[in-house]
Parts: sequence; structure tokens; C-alpha cells
Amino acid sequence: SKFSVYIYSLSSKVDDGPEVQAIKESCDQFTYLSPSAMSPMELYQRMVQDELDIIVDLCGYAGTSIMAEIMASRCLLKQVNDESSSSARHLPVHVSYMGFPGSIGSSRIWDYSIFDQVVIPPDDELGIRKHYNEALVYMPHCYFVNSHRTVLGGEGDGIILANEEERIQLRSKYGIHPRAFVYCCHSRPDKIDPSTFRTWIRALSTARSEYFAKHSDERNLDSSKSGAPVLWLLRSGKEMEENLRQLVKKDFGDSMEDAILFADVSERNEHLRRLGCADVFLDTPAYNAHTLGCDALYIGLPMISLL
Repeated sequence: SKFSVYIYSLSSKVDDGPEVQAIKESCDQFTYLSPSAMSPMELYQRMVQDELDIIVDLCGYAGTSIMAEIMASRCLLKQVNDESSSSARHLPVHVSYMGFPGSIGSSRIWDYSIFDQVVIPPDDELGIRKHYNEALVYMPHCYFVNSHRTVLGGEGDGIILANEEERIQLRSKYGIHPRAFVYCCHSRPDKIDPSTFRTWIRALSTARSEYFAKHSDERNLDSSKSGAPVLWLLRSGKEMEENLRQLVKKDFGDSMEDAILFADVSERNEHLRRLGCADVFLDTPAYNAHTLGCDALYIGLPMISLL
């Protein structure tokens, strides 16, 4: 092989799942590093000990800040060692890939970012390129590599709902009427900007008005007993839920307050399975869906997005 591939996991616990096992078998060395036991600088120095030429960061600013802090350690080492010194010149090249589909914002921390022509159009008619300090590397097709093969084996695996009866039963578990049209967004709530949320509620209000015009006997029923359209969001604490309900009530009236349903964060298989209860997935244009968008599309849930 022309390359030696070293994989480093910052997981707080050992994962022996099929995906991780496949990764372990395909690389030359797999190492667990614990952020709770080592500082970002210590973690970086541990990786550098393996005499790496290139570090590909799969996190960027997604999730916690730990990976960004680790990658920033190169700047500190260069300052300590003097950028012109031999030890500073032999520090690895940094590449950002896949985890954070936006500009890293500093060419001193990351040298390159890998994208495709949809994420950053090369003609730059929209003026996007000026917001990227790092050099860009374009993949020929789609930059986002993913697979659900290890969790979705096919019919009978319990993930994809087998029939309408199964779907109705799962809807009941989440307080969703069997007949209701469900607009779904299970992306992190911090991705939902106020303008987008109000747009959703305006559209939902129109859809519910049209529904109640045909089913006036259900107008005073709560959402679990009415087949009126609903918006299904991911819950992120009691305060978040109360704030959104107050906003809807204030801007759109009391009748819209129960048009929003919330689901708790769940383990992956249940998350994938319950997406089958929805009718359409709403993307968040200020910070688009990434892995979750792929989840929705893979199980057959249509997604509305803005490019």
C-alpha cells in the first residue's frame, strides 16, 4: 500500500459495533484516545508521535469543541518551537472533511477542506468562496460518504416499518393521530432559526385551516385525537419546548399551540424507525441537515431543502 492509515477514536467508551469493527479491520492501526484523561495538547502530541504526514479531521466544529481544540494545538506547538524550526516544519498537514460542511475559518489550524460542487459551487456566483480561508479540495461527485448497511439489513430488520398497521402503532406511541399529515424536523433545535420556524408555522396554520374546513367536528380536539397536520420536532429540554409553544401561541393564536409535537432523543435504531411515522422532513436552511438528512432519505422519507 502507498499509505499507512491510522485511525483515532475519541469515544468515551469502546464500541464493538459492526461499523467500528469494519473500520478497525481496514486500517493499519486503531487507537482509542480519551479526552477525559488527556488535555487537547496531550492528545495531539500523542497522535504526532506516530509520525503522521496528514491528519484528516472528521469533526470540525460539529458536536463538542474538543476536536477543534486538538487541531489548534499545532499553532501552539509552532509558537513554542518557532515556525522555522525543523520540529515545527514536520508537523502534519491538517484536512477538514465531512463532519463540518462549512468553513473552518482559519488556515492556521486547518490547511484544506474537502467539499463538492454542490456545497461550494466552483463558479462562485453566490460569493461563497470568500468566506473560506482554507484551501479547497473538490471531490468529483458527492463529498459525503455514508452507509446505513450495518443498521438496515432489509425487510424484517425492524427499522423500516413493514406496513401501515405497524406505522399506526408506532404513531400511537408518539401521540400522533393515524390520519395526520406529519411535518418532521428531528435536527438539533439550535439549527432552527426564527424566520424558518415562523415560515413552517404559517404553512402549518394554512394546512390546518384547510383541514378543519373539511372536518369542523375535530376543531376543538387535541392533536392526538384530531387528524389535522402537525409539526414534529426533537425535544431539547423543557425550556426550549415552552419557548416555542409560547411563540406559536403569541404569533398564531391558541389554536396552534397543540399543533407542535416533541420527541425525545433516542438511540439510533429507534430514531431511524420513528422517522417512518412522518410524511415529509423539513430541512433547516441556516444550518442544513447532514447525517440526519441522509437518515431520512435512506428510509424513504421525502425531504424539502433549500440550496
